[in-house]
Amino acid sequence: LICFSWAKNLTFGYGEKTLFQGANFSVSKGQKVGLVGLNGAGKTTLFNLICQKEFPQEGEIEVLGKIGFVPQEVKFDPEVENARSVRDYLMTGFKQDFELKEMLSRLELTDLSLESLPRNLSGGQKTKLALCRALLSEPEILLLDEPTNFMDKEGKKWVMNFLSHYAKTLIVISHDLKLMDRAIDRVLYINEHTKKIEEYKGNYSKFLKLKKEKEDLFKKNFVAQEKQIKRMQEGVKKLYRHTSKKGVKDEAFFTRAVAGGRAAD
Repeated sequence: LICFSWAKNLTFGYGEKTLFQGANFSVSKGQKVGLVGLNGAGKTTLFNLICQKEFPQEGEIEVLGKIGFVPQEVKFDPEVENARSVRDYLMTGFKQDFELKEMLSRLELTDLSLESLPRNLSGGQKTKLALCRALLSEPEILLLDEPTNFMDKEGKKWVMNFLSHYAKTLIVISHDLKLMDRAIDRVLYINEHTKKIEEYKGNYSKFLKLKKEKEDLFKKNFVAQEKQIKRMQEGVKKLYRHTSKKGVKDEAFFTRAVAGGRAAD
């Protein structure tokens, strides 16, 4: 598969807050990827790095092909502000007006005239309009940050269906689990503890299952390690009780030594 986006040894942060430390990932042509992680883990920042609005402090990130990016909310966009009309902003000379109106209707902009000035719209309307433009332009890589934020049930359903059939590469951030499950076939998880980007095959539900299995295995290994350390400490105590006249002193010394070795691990 052709990799349309990839990062190698990516390191980035703001001030003393590190978001990525030696992180790696790749996204191939035609994949539908869900980008997940806790709030503040760096999901939107990664989008900015892919779009070259930010640049790595170390490592590299590369993207092949045209990028379409729709943020959570369009607050100020020069192209929106300077567009002479909705039709002008959508820049779709290959589409008929009825086709534009049909998509605007699907995105809950039914009453919006193609002659309207985009700069007069609300933030939610501007965001939907930006989403409409991105879907119409069909970029090689489509980045969507919470695309259903301003949608009702029917609008969300339509977006889910459209994205599930999107023919090109899609990377989406969304708290809408139904959207994640239906539209994606791969997950990139930003691990806030390791500062790495973990890759999982499958939809969001499968990711949750695999992630839980991984965490359960870690906990199991941790408990086993704790038990092993405890057995070692008990063995040391018994050994020194039988071999040293200064058993109490030596026992305390060796217990501290074992604890110190554990901390070093």
